[in-house]
Amino acid sequence: MNINNRVGPDESTVVNLNTARLPTLLEHFRKRKIIWIILSIIFIVAVIVIPTIIVTGNKTKKEKTSTMEIATATATEITTATTTEITTATARITEITTAITTEIAAEITTVTTTTTMTTSEQLIPPIFINNNTKWKQNAVTVAGGHGQGNQLNQLNLPFGIYVDNDDDSIYIADTENHRIVKWEFGADKG
Repeated sequence: MNINNRVGPDESTVVNLNTARLPTLLEHFRKRKIIWIILSIIFIVAVIVIPTIIVTGNKTKKEKTSTMEIATATATEITTATTTEITTATARITEITTAITTEIAAEITTVTTTTTMTTSEQLIPPIFINNNTKWKQNAVTVAGGHGQGNQLNQLNLPFGIYVDNDDDSIYIADTENHRIVKWEFGADKG
C-alpha cells in the first residue's frame, strides 16, 4: 500500500465579497471634487473683493487725528503731630502728682486722578500747498524762528501744517519732537 501523506497547496480564487466598496469610493471622490470647486470659488471671490475694498477705502482720503491727553494730579499729605507732657511733682512723702497729656492729630489729603481721551476725525484741511503755490519773498515768520530744538518756541523737523480759520491758529506736526504744536495768532511760542 502506497499512501502518500503529503499535503500540498491548494489553489483557490480570491473572491471580493464587499461589492459596496467600489461605489462608496467613487462617491467619496465626487464629494471631494465638489469641495475643491467650492473652495476655488471662495478663493476667487476673496481675491476680487479684498483689493476692491482696499482701493475704495483709500479713495475717501480722510485724515484721522487721534489725540490722547492724560492729566494725572496726585497729592498726598500726611501730617502727624504728637505732643507729650509729663509733669511729676513730689511734696513730702504723701503727695505724688503726675499729669500726662497726649494729643495726636492726623490729616490725610485724598488722591485725585483725571484722565481725558479725545479722538476726532476730520477731512483734509482746505489749504493745499503744492508746486503751484506762490510764496512771498519778504514774509514774517509766525512759528518757530528760534533755531532747531525742543522748547516751546522751537521746532525740530516740522512736517505738516494746518491753518485753522476759526481762531487763526496754526497746527504744526513737529516730527522729531513727537508732538503737534498749536501756535495762536500773535503768540511767540506754541
